[in-house]
Amino acid sequence: MDAAHSTVPRILASGIDWLTATARPDERADELAHLAGAVLVEERSAGNRQREWQWRGYTGLSAGGCSYGSRRDGVIARLSGATASKWACPAAQLASNITRCDIQVTWLDGDGDADRAVMRLYRNRAAIGGRGRRCDRTILRPETTGPTLYAGRRSSDQFGRIYDKHQEQPAAYPCGAVRAEVELKGDAAASLRTRIGSGDVDGAYAQSFTRGWFERRGLDLPLPPRTSSELEIEPRAPTDAARTLAWLEKQVRPAAARSVDWNGLWPTLEALGLAGHVRRLL
Repeated sequence: MDAAHSTVPRILASGIDWLTATARPDERADELAHLAGAVLVEERSAGNRQREWQWRGYTGLSAGGCSYGSRRDGVIARLSGATASKWACPAAQLASNITRCDIQVTWLDGDGDADRAVMRLYRNRAAIGGRGRRCDRTILRPETTGPTLYAGRRSSDQFGRIYDKHQEQPAAYPCGAVRAEVELKGDAAASLRTRIGSGDVDGAYAQSFTRGWFERRGLDLPLPPRTSSELEIEPRAPTDAARTLAWLEKQVRPAAARSVDWNGLWPTLEALGLAGHVRRLL
């Protein structure tokens, strides 16, 4: 860690951020489908819209952080964000295979500047000739999300990235939030099925795993010296209902206010299709 940057960052969240589970018909496909259906109900109740979903021959439904589908050779449940953190354990217990698992740790940079934190990690990367296998690293600077540090190849079974989480989810994470996550696929993901199903991939495991994975690639994450024994729950992303309200406030409210000034309240409500609802409340 830089001498000029000695503040110990605060952990904001850690754990499983993505899980793709599959089950064969001759095993527990029906039970995994039932579980996914329950998660979809919960996502709808939270304010997310249910949609039809298709992926690689699977057809099914999606809402919020859960997508579920079936095809002739079995079913699939795909969980993300806070939904993955909550439901990964029971999904893994019912799965024949885990085809993808993302493990993350998110911290608040001591200076409150995620972009500088990512660049500092890249600048201070260590030579890894004797510390682990070599991997490709690239800094990308998209205009909207800031610099992103990649470790490894996206096509491989293990791929890491470090980026500004606030820019990706400003409603859920404060300025200065940095996320490091490892995407595991193939055998790397499948090997974790039993551990996930036992509930052993908690916040402490995620911090230790992520720190070690990046350290072996010459990148020392500025995390507290000891992992927390308490699971830091990932904040839930804004629901479809919350995003709709935010859009109405930003896009519709100014025009509606002008219309009230120009045309009056009731003509404006009629134009918005709300007059009948308001009358029923009076």
